[in-house]
Amino acid sequence: MFKKQNKQKSPKTKITYLLGIFVLFSIINFTLSTNNSIAALDPEITYHGKLTDATLDTAVPNGTYNFTISIYDTDIGGNCLWTARGTCSTPTSKSITITNGIFNTTLGEAGDNTLSSLSHNTLR
Repeated sequence: MFKKQNKQKSPKTKITYLLGIFVLFSIINFTLSTNNSIAALDPEITYHGKLTDATLDTAVPNGTYNFTISIYDTDIGGNCLWTARGTCSTPTSKSITITNGIFNTTLGEAGDNTLSSLSHNTLR
């Protein structure tokens, strides 16, 4: 009653199929290569803000200021986990340029202690 037909895929269907496989492997390759490149990066944190006088109304004059930057495990007191320069027991300052009260620095940059000892679980 029903006759089985031998259908062959059209060239357009074959191209679409091959293109789909190519895209899939490209996504997998990109994902794997991205994970490897991220793991190779040195951790750094960009830190910026505004420095004002005691009244909090006026930006400090333009110039270079010495900052001592440390990371602690609690808001008040606590244990020093990292310091930009020197050691936690004897931190030293780093010079940062301020313009119109605005400053910007990268923690973990060349000259700083590395941030590799801190985990993302430590920085909450």
